[in-house]
Amino acid sequence: MSEDQPIRLLIVDDSEHMREGIQHLLSAHDDILVVAEAADGFAATIAAAEVQPHVVLMDAGLPIMGGSEATRQIKEQWPKIRVLFFAADAAEVKDGLAAGADACLMKESGESELLEGIRALAPAE
Repeated sequence: MSEDQPIRLLIVDDSEHMREGIQHLLSAHDDILVVAEAADGFAATIAAAEVQPHVVLMDAGLPIMGGSEATRQIKEQWPKIRVLFFAADAAEVKDGLAAGADACLMKESGESELLEGIRALAPAE
């Protein structure tokens, strides 16, 4: 993506602290714009419909509707939206990929891996 058109990101995590931390970390990077946040999988599908992000950072373990099911629904309805699945273990990675996630990132990953993952999924323009 070009600098004048940032990557539109939806952050989905049930932890408010995690969402705030990711948002704060990304605020220093002009090429990524957080356009919405959601705390559960159902809210993620609604937010995806409303804001049409380029990339969704999807936590695996979510209430109401899990990350895998939310990923499945988003990818079925909006296949151009890319999903970066945020997993805690290999089983969650497997579930995320089976649900249609475009890539997976382990929760213990650092800032550079997070940025690289989001940027790698940005639409080419």
